[in-house]
Amino acid sequence: MARYRESLGASEDQRLKSAVGFTDLYLSEDGDIIEAKRGAEHRYLREALGQLLDYALNPTFAVHRLTALLPARPVEPDIRLLHTYGVDCLYCKGGNDFTRLEAPGSTRTLMRPLWGTAVRS
Repeated sequence: MARYRESLGASEDQRLKSAVGFTDLYLSEDGDIIEAKRGAEHRYLREALGQLLDYALNPTFAVHRLTALLPARPVEPDIRLLHTYGVDCLYCKGGNDFTRLEAPGSTRTLMRPLWGTAVRS
């Protein structure tokens, strides 16, 4: 997570308290909730997916994008799992070099209404 924050430079990134817990990172400019995991294996992707959907269903801030941040590229079936729910996969290629595999825009558009449209306090 620290390396990814460094790669952002001077952005408006922060951790936010949602109705169900603290996000790992929230990029206010993009409305992007980022959940970081220490591994790229299936179990970590499942954890990230569950947490991201939980945050998105209980927002206290605008949510436009959900992203799983992983230390390495996961296997294709796991990338498809994230993309099925409109969640991007962001992984470290080494150092401060990160690659974002975006979920299809059409899937994200379908999922956004399910993520929760009302911001709760």
